[in-house]
Amino acid sequence: MKKDDYLFYLKKALKGEIPPDRVKYHVEYYKRYIEEEIRNGRKPQDILDELGHPNMIAKSVIEAERMSGGASGHYEDIDDQDEVLNKAIKKFKRKVIIGLVITIVVFIAIIALISWLLLPALIVFGIVTIIRRLLR
Repeated sequence: MKKDDYLFYLKKALKGEIPPDRVKYHVEYYKRYIEEEIRNGRKPQDILDELGHPNMIAKSVIEAERMSGGASGHYEDIDDQDEVLNKAIKKFKRKVIIGLVITIVVFIAIIALISWLLLPALIVFGIVTIIRRLLR
């Protein structure tokens, strides 16, 4: 596993279990730790092997956060909430646009139908009017 993958899985395991700012703090902590150990000449894989699986680190962090009173319940990341809200807005806009298009099409169809029904009557009325004027 690579460093970025390790940090991704750590973040994924922490997300929703502790507040978003604490997730960021812990992921950054482990990122800095790994980078510092690499600068000290250690191989990335050796460092990750020493740390253990990201889920185990996450369990330890979550337990420590709960014991310190920093976490209880379920947390959602603000970015996730924004993404959900943006998707809902886009979906709503799509529905509004589709509704407007359907309304316009129906309106045009009604006008066309009325015109089609009234056109023969208007033609007859026009002819009758012309004949009356000619007969006067």
